[in-house]
Amino acid sequence: MKKSAFLLLFLLFSFVGKAQDYGIRVGPNASMVLGGDKKLFHTFDKDNNEIATQPKIGFNVGFYARMPLSEHLFFRPEIGYSAKGFANQKAIYQYIDAKVYRYDFNYLDFTPLLQLGNPEYGLHMFVGPQVGYLLQSRRRLENEYGKIENIIGKKPSRIALGAVVGIGYEFASGINWALRAEYNVTPIASGVSANIFALQGMIGYNLSSINVYRRTHRNR
Repeated sequence: MKKSAFLLLFLLFSFVGKAQDYGIRVGPNASMVLGGDKKLFHTFDKDNNEIATQPKIGFNVGFYARMPLSEHLFFRPEIGYSAKGFANQKAIYQYIDAKVYRYDFNYLDFTPLLQLGNPEYGLHMFVGPQVGYLLQSRRRLENEYGKIENIIGKKPSRIALGAVVGIGYEFASGINWALRAEYNVTPIASGVSANIFALQGMIGYNLSSINVYRRTHRNR
């Protein structure tokens, strides 16, 4: 895990040295499970009624760089942490009445995006692949007596390949926001037709704007 994290950091910071600008971003995400085998993760309530999975609310945080390929096309590599998964409400697990029955999948993501839009500020779109390294997976049960955590029974996929598409807007001040969708093409575990899909909202800041501000005021 440490070697993979180091490699991703090395790749990103090698891009930063060539980047026109770079920044940070953070925000919430809502993730869920899709696929033909998603019913494997359904649970039952105390009346034996089947309970479908529901979205899990998590967060994402990351760092990005941006390099121009043409006047309105940019290469934008990102590295970030994302807390994904899905949940069941009012579930029964081994005769325990649970308030929350949740699956957590926490990833270190490397996302090399193409960004199309205004080079300085305004609306932009982006699309690209994503490589996620699974840092942690667990099944979490909570009720009024406490919580139980354990590793998911079937060995989860350590590497998750996915795709990302989204839109964003950057202000002249360097503050920006984005909305995007992520889909893991790699299933949760080998032999299981179940994949994670996430919707993410982000607020970011272009750190290069600080240097522009300093140069502008220094020359006054």
